[in-house]
Amino acid sequence: MKKIILSGLLLLSWATHAQSRLSLKESIDMAVRNNLTVRQNELLVETADNNLSQSRMAMIPSLSGGASQAINWGRSIDPYTNLFVTQQLKSSNFNMQAGVPIFSGLLLRNSIKQNDLLLKASQQDVQTARDQVIINTLLAYLQVLSSEDQVELATRQVEASKLQLERTSELVKAGNLAPSDEFTLASQLSTDQLTLVTAQGQLKLNRLTFWQTLNNPSFPIDFSLERLTAEGDMGYATSATQIYESARQNLAVSKAADLRVQSAVKGIDVAKARLYPQLSANGYISTRYSSTADLGYGEQLKNNIYRAVSLDLTIPILNGWLNRTRVQNAVVQKKTAEVQAQNVQVQLKQGIEQAYANLEVTEMRYRALENQAKSFGETLQSAESRFQAGTLNVVEYNLAKTNYDRARLSLVQARYDYLFRVKILDYYQGKPLF
Repeated sequence: MKKIILSGLLLLSWATHAQSRLSLKESIDMAVRNNLTVRQNELLVETADNNLSQSRMAMIPSLSGGASQAINWGRSIDPYTNLFVTQQLKSSNFNMQAGVPIFSGLLLRNSIKQNDLLLKASQQDVQTARDQVIINTLLAYLQVLSSEDQVELATRQVEASKLQLERTSELVKAGNLAPSDEFTLASQLSTDQLTLVTAQGQLKLNRLTFWQTLNNPSFPIDFSLERLTAEGDMGYATSATQIYESARQNLAVSKAADLRVQSAVKGIDVAKARLYPQLSANGYISTRYSSTADLGYGEQLKNNIYRAVSLDLTIPILNGWLNRTRVQNAVVQKKTAEVQAQNVQVQLKQGIEQAYANLEVTEMRYRALENQAKSFGETLQSAESRFQAGTLNVVEYNLAKTNYDRARLSLVQARYDYLFRVKILDYYQGKPLF
């Protein structure tokens, strides 16, 4: 009984979840949260953060210790007296050493700055991945809404054709119309039903695409979406040049490219730092024990303490041209980063110009379809009156109806297409998409 009640509650919960409408914001949040590319970039951020932390820790003193225990046979050196002995010898050694960098040609500081810039670039990569998911989710969301509207229009067309066929059948039975008129309207009904099936199939595919974009297998596939208004004034107030200037300053992909150029500049400074002398301070302390001595273990460790402090200067003179090669490669990497940044800007500018042109073309197409649908609607209204009066044959009536139906379907698609183009330009400017 408990299992039955639990199963009923689960089914009720699932049904309630399935019936709830998913908003655009909820869809985008879910898609971003479950996207593996975003997660992969987030892990790269963690790696970059670890590299930055390590470069900072390189500035603090180093400390290490060691211990050893040995047994020697035959001729060996007594660590207590430094004389040769031939008897079995047991010895212990303990040591600790510390070092602190004093001057390294600003290598450590420039490494910190370089890794900090790389971390910021990685963070911008995460935002770029999120932006791409947002655009894909928005497109899939609008495609579902557009398909739903087209299915609704196709359903109305089928209902209207059925009603007209019923009226015609009555007129044929009364002898007011020829049987051929009824056959023609029946063919038109079959065509409308095929259009409806095609629209339903496309809706199913678009719903599947949207569901896959969410990447959440536990989310029910029989979801419903909140409607978005596709109404509003046509036209876009901002020019393509203004959009590009805004995108160049604010878009994550542009920021990431600029940060990598700055990081490459610091990479040159890091490579050049290896050409300078390295100065460090070091300390060393050790003690030892030997089984040949007459003193006890603890007393030997106390008496044999050795201490040393040093300033170590390392001057690079000749090392196979390694450091010079590092500098040259760092310069090449900087140039590569600059070329990549330029390529990003070119692609960004071209993408905005293409998106703006698509928006203008879509707007012109929508206005033309709007006028067409209006004209076809007036023509159909006149045709229906004349057809009912018996002054218009069924072929001409079907032509008027088909033209109007097609215009309405095209108008719905064009409106959602225009809305998507507007959102693309909003994205380039960093405007909220919902």
